[in-house]
Amino acid sequence: MIKYVLTNKFINSKKVFITLFGDKKMNMKTRYLSDLWNAHCEKEYGGEAEKAQLINYCLTHEIGDKELLDLRGFQDCNPKSKQVFKFKELKKKKTFDIYRGQLLSIKRDWGGNDEKRVEMPLGHCWTLDKDMAKFFMNRINNPHLLEYNQFDSPQFVTYKATIKGSDNFYYCDDRGEKEVFIFDTECLKNIKAEIFKIGEENELQAIS
Repeated sequence: MIKYVLTNKFINSKKVFITLFGDKKMNMKTRYLSDLWNAHCEKEYGGEAEKAQLINYCLTHEIGDKELLDLRGFQDCNPKSKQVFKFKELKKKKTFDIYRGQLLSIKRDWGGNDEKRVEMPLGHCWTLDKDMAKFFMNRINNPHLLEYNQFDSPQFVTYKATIKGSDNFYYCDDRGEKEVFIFDTECLKNIKAEIFKIGEENELQAIS
């Protein structure tokens, strides 16, 4: 996780700065990328706006996974960490499976008797661990959270999908989540879904 902008210890790394920003000096692009990364990584629930900002920023400034990996490596002061090796291992794979737990759909009252079920879009953060995906799905099943967001009659889902190694923008295991981040959900293939609803004692029960 990028916690701060690069310190003076690493300013001599011309490769990182020239590749990322075309400038040897510290600048606002570096600082803003760091802020976006922190906002995305530390968001407790959802964080879709932060993810969209991170995606748009990287696309606008043509920041690729190699450059981001270099920046992370220097920022973590450990470019040879297990995460870096795992990221490179995944990038070399032809394909691999990933999982995601999230809301599938909710009901929204549009006024009168016009109540419709709204499907939630696929997210950008996935995991290599099916149990971790179910953990995130269950975490959303919080009565206070659902009430606060006015999520009526929610359905939940765990997805399994296949992506190419080249579609993995970064891999992060800072919190043991085995997170895989993708830019474009169009890269997801062979999507399978296991759907759940709230049952007795607020426990999620599979319905398909």
